[in-house]
Amino acid sequence: SDLDLKYTDVGFCFWSDHDGSKCDKAIKLFANLDSKPGNRVFSGTFDGCSGLTGEIPADLFAGVAGAPEEYAFYMTFANCSGLTGEIPGDLFSGIKGAPAEGMFNDTFDGCSGLTGSIPADLFSGIDGAPAPRMFEGTFKGNINLTGSIPATLFKGIRGAAATRMFENTFQNCSGLTGYIPAELFAGIPAEGYETGPMVDAFNGTKLEESCPIGMYKQEISFDVDWDGKAMCNKCPTGT
Repeated sequence: SDLDLKYTDVGFCFWSDHDGSKCDKAIKLFANLDSKPGNRVFSGTFDGCSGLTGEIPADLFAGVAGAPEEYAFYMTFANCSGLTGEIPGDLFSGIKGAPAEGMFNDTFDGCSGLTGSIPADLFSGIDGAPAPRMFEGTFKGNINLTGSIPATLFKGIRGAAATRMFENTFQNCSGLTGYIPAELFAGIPAEGYETGPMVDAFNGTKLEESCPIGMYKQEISFDVDWDGKAMCNKCPTGT
């Protein structure tokens, strides 16, 4: 028989009838998973599931721990336009270690129903040198995310720039406000140029094109094409 998959307060539930009046079986998705975030482990898991509704459970990946491998969360929730609510700050709390290629590539791409601010500690366990495409398109098209971009979001990223590492990361996040904080990429030296490391990262946002009083617009040598968006740094004391 036809079954609809919906999320309830006890986990994911299979409904036998389309009015949702009877739940045949409730399961806690990934409840028995005790694993490291291996290569493509959650690649495309819910990609295109536009009928999924409700919030992303904070403990969805509670059994996953360790250093990320390549494309571990590639397109995991991509195009899940029916998901709502805020992104849980501890969604990836077990992910700790050096960046891997494409680890959060397009993870929330097209999740237009997600709301609230981006949690400052969402990637707090990531620590090390940049990897290619690590945050490419991560929040692309999240039009209902609001607030400013947390300055410490990528605080653990330190080292020379990698190809396409932040390409399209916040593209078309039209609800974001404020300016690009210079601290966001503080661990990445300007001389570590690679092809297109941050191209179009902030295009389609409403971020400021000038800096507030007491701050100056910091230039960056990378090929970024940020559509005039300003990266702002604090003016040195006495200036």
